Amino acid sequence: MELMVSIFLPKNLEIGHLNLAPEIYEFDGQSYPQGLPKLEIAENWIIVETPIADYLLKLLPSKGYRMDWKCLSIVGKGLDEYVTALINSEEPDSSILEHIFDNTIFLADNWVLFFEINNSPFDIATNDNEGNLISKIKKRLMEGESFMIYKY
Repeated sequence: MELMVSIFLPKNLEIGHLNLAPEIYEFDGQSYPQGLPKLEIAENWIIVETPIADYLLKLLPSKGYRMDWKCLSIVGKGLDEYVTALINSEEPDSSILEHIFDNTIFLADNWVLFFEINNSPFDIATNDNEGNLISKIKKRLMEGESFMIYKY
């Protein structure tokens, strides 16, 4: 299963406590940042600040389309293992996802989550109850269809 997770957050939201930073290489006494800002949040779980994909922006309802966003992507083998456990009817450890959400979307009044599965079309749902977000994500991942959940 091919899975891509993107989080849109307000551009002005401070998430400095996550300390995303590009890798720094030194050469001849000079420091050179390389690549996109990122942070390994846990073994095999990486958050990367990425450019916003136009096709995702076009999925937003009109109010969201006009907002100024930054995009964080969740990548790494840990995400694949999480989904594999769900598919195999095992109960995956959601603590890392919860930690990511606690330090990103739950700090914001406006946010969007995209879970793109095997390039399938997106189903769009609003979310008014953040406490049930993990269970909603698990349910939708089991269905195997791409989805977007937003709050604004």
